[in-house]
Amino acid sequence: MDPTVVYAIAFCAASLVIFMVAHLGPHLRHLAVYVWVCLLRNLCYRYAIRRHTWIGPYTILSVLVHIIYVSGNVICLCYNGRSVSFTFASRAAVLSLINLGPVFLAIHLGFLADFFGVSLTTYRQVHRTCSLVSASLLFTHVIAVTVRPRTASLDTWSLRFAIVGTSALGLLVVLSALPLRRHSYELFLRLHQFLAIVFAASIIYHIFSVSDMYRLPAYIYGAICGFLMLAQAAIVLYRNKALGKLCPRIVVRRDNGSLQATVYLPRPVRVDAGQYINLWVPSQALLSSHPFTVISWSPIAQDSLELLIEPRHGFTSKLLQLSNYGQNQYLAFISGPHGITVPVLEFKTVVLVASDFGLTSILPYIKKLFNDNALGNRLRRRVHLVWHLEHKDYLGLMLLVKPLIDDVLENAEQNEYNLCISIYCQHWPETQTFGDHERLFILKRAPDLGKIIQEEHDRHYNIGRVKRRVHFSDDTAADEAAVANLPLRDTKLVGDVQRQIRRAEGSGLVLVSGTGVMRDTLRDTIRGYVGSGFALRELEYQPE
Repeated sequence: MDPTVVYAIAFCAASLVIFMVAHLGPHLRHLAVYVWVCLLRNLCYRYAIRRHTWIGPYTILSVLVHIIYVSGNVICLCYNGRSVSFTFASRAAVLSLINLGPVFLAIHLGFLADFFGVSLTTYRQVHRTCSLVSASLLFTHVIAVTVRPRTASLDTWSLRFAIVGTSALGLLVVLSALPLRRHSYELFLRLHQFLAIVFAASIIYHIFSVSDMYRLPAYIYGAICGFLMLAQAAIVLYRNKALGKLCPRIVVRRDNGSLQATVYLPRPVRVDAGQYINLWVPSQALLSSHPFTVISWSPIAQDSLELLIEPRHGFTSKLLQLSNYGQNQYLAFISGPHGITVPVLEFKTVVLVASDFGLTSILPYIKKLFNDNALGNRLRRRVHLVWHLEHKDYLGLMLLVKPLIDDVLENAEQNEYNLCISIYCQHWPETQTFGDHERLFILKRAPDLGKIIQEEHDRHYNIGRVKRRVHFSDDTAADEAAVANLPLRDTKLVGDVQRQIRRAEGSGLVLVSGTGVMRDTLRDTIRGYVGSGFALRELEYQPE
C-alpha cells in the first residue's frame, strides 16, 4: 500500500478519535459511571441466597462466579478433543489435583490472604469452594474407576492409600458443615488439620505410585509450597526474636468479665486499623493459636499491642485462667499483622456500626481518622459511631470500653471534630444525652439502621438546605430530573445540587462489625445509596 494512503487513513482516524473524545467523552464517562453503579447495586449488594443455618449468604456476583467456575470444570471434564489422551477417570483426577492448588499452598490462611491481597473471609470462600469442587471431581474419579473393568488388585498399597485419602476427604466435607464447626470450633480445627494431613500424604503416595504420571508439575508445586512456608517461618521468626531481647511476653488482666491483654514485642511493629494478630501462648495451648484484633493504633510502629478479648471456650477460657494469677508475664508468640485495612481517609462521611465486641474492630479506625485531622488535613469529616449492645453483661462491657470512648470524646472536644456516638441498648433504664455538645447518646431501643443511613446521607449532601426548593427522593434519576425542571434563574442552585447528586464514588462509607442480621440490613439499605457514592465494607472480625 502506498505510504500516502496509510498516512491519510491514520490522519483521518486520529481526527475521528479527537472528535469523539471532545464531544462524546463526557457522555461515555457518564454512561460508564451509570453502568458501574447498576452493576454494584444489582450484583454486589443484592443477595441471591439469603443467610441460612447451613448455607449463605451469597450475592448475585458470588453465585455467578461460582457458576462460571463450576461450569469451566465440567466443560474440561467432559471435553473429548482429539488432542486429549486422558480417559474420563484420569481427567477427573487431574482436575481434582489442579483445584487443590490454592488449598495446600500454606498452612496459615491469613498468610495466603495477605499474599494475594484479599480479606481472610474472601480467601476462606476460595478455600472452601476449591475444596468442594476438588472433592466432587475426586469422587467422580473414584466412581469412574470403580465401574470400569478392574485392572489392579485392591491389595496394592497404592489403592489402599487412595481409599484412605478419599475417606479422609469425605470426612472433611461432612465435618466442615457450618453448624458442626460452630459447635466446637477448636476441636473442629484440630480434626480438620489432621484429616488434611492424612489426605495429602495418601494422595502423594498414590500419585507417585502411578508409573505413567507426569511428575514435573508436582515438583514445581512442592517447591512453591516449600518456599511460601519458609517465607512465613522467616517472617514469624523476625517478628518474635531480636538480638539481645526476649521473645514476646503477654500480660492478661480481667476487667468486668472480659479480658484485656498487652503483648510486649522484641521489636516494634506497625499495625494498621482493623488488622489482627495470631497469638500463641505455649504454656496454655501448645497446639493452638487464636486471632485477635489489635485495638491500639498508632501512626508509627508500636512496642506493645493492646487486645480486648471476649472469654468463650477453648483458648480464650485458658487466657481467662491466666488472669487469676495476677499481672504476670507469660511467653507468647505472634504472627502478623494480618488483614487488609479499609482506606477510610478517602471518605468524607464515615458511619461505623458495631454490635457488642465488634467495637474492638471499630475503635482503631476512629483513632486513625482523628489522627489524620490532627495532621492538618482540611477535609472536615463526619464520624458517627453506632453501637448496639445485646450482650448479656452489657453493663460490664460498657464499663470496660468506657475509658476508650472517653478518650475518643476528649479528643473530639479538644479538636472540635464532628463526632457523634449513639449507643443503643434495650435494657438501659432510659434514653440519655451526655456532654455539652451532645456527642454521646444512650438510647433505650434497637437502632433503625435504614433511618440512620438516610440521615447521614442527607447531612452529607446538605439536603436540608435545599429541600425547600428541590424535592429529593431515593431515586438519583428522579432527583436529576427534578433539578433539570428548575427555572433558569436558579442556575446557581441547579449547579450546586447537581454537584451534590453526582458526587464521585467514595463520598460516604459504612463500616460494620456486627451480627449477620445487622450486616444484611445494612447491605439492603446501602443498595439505595450506591448512586450517591456511599459504600459498605465488612471488617475482618465479625462477632457471630
